[in-house]
Order: sequence, then structure tokens, then C-alpha cells
Amino acid sequence: MERLKFEECKNCRDWKGSVTDCFANCMKPFEALEEFNTYKTLDEQGQLLKSPCAVGDFALFSNGDILPVVYVTMSNAHEGIIVGCQNGINISMNLQYGSWCKGFFKSRQAAENVFEEMKGAKFPSAGDRVCGGIN
Repeated sequence: MERLKFEECKNCRDWKGSVTDCFANCMKPFEALEEFNTYKTLDEQGQLLKSPCAVGDFALFSNGDILPVVYVTMSNAHEGIIVGCQNGINISMNLQYGSWCKGFFKSRQAAENVFEEMKGAKFPSAGDRVCGGIN
């Protein structure tokens, strides 16, 4: 489903100054509510997963390598979420995160800064870190 935009409602020919006008004349609010309820149900059942990072983030490894994330997927096996990095390196979030992979960052520079802090034996600040930490 296409994302419902409030501005789109305000530009509708049936808009009379209230969002309730949309419910009387358009199916989009009902479709958005149905989609929200689907996600809410998945969340309540523990089936909605939050990705540890996004495509384009950077993974920092214990040896100082910093690689861009190229995909994030769910494994049917025991690995759980798999993060795929450039050069074909895959990170199993259940098995390797925290030991081999030290964190995910929005920029290469943020990852480099944390690695420098690791080398200096200082505990890194959260900064631009997406998730994770240094063990």
C-alpha cells in the first residue's frame, strides 16, 4: 500500500478542513488503518522484527575493517537476522554480533572514530552508533 500523506488529504477535492472528511469520501484512511492493525498484531505476537541496521550503514569489525551493509535478511536457520556486507561477508546477529562485529553506524567516519577510541582503550560514546556496543 502507498503511504498515506496528510498533505494529500488536504488537497483532496472533498476536504472541508477535518480529517473526518477523508473517512466519509475516501478509502485511503481505512486502508492505512488496516495496515497499521496488521503491524500492531505482528508486534503483539512477537513477529515484528527491528533490523539492527539499514542498507547503507557501516559495520565495524574487531580488526578495524569497516564495510558497507548491502542487505539485511531473516534466516530460516538458527542465525536469525543476517546482515550482508560488501565483499560477501555475512554477520549472523545471533552468533557473531558483539565479538566479531562491534557495531553499526550511519557513517564511515563514525565507525572510524569508535575504532580509534577502541585502540585508545577508551569506552566509546554512543555518538552516531545505530545499535550495538563494544564488549
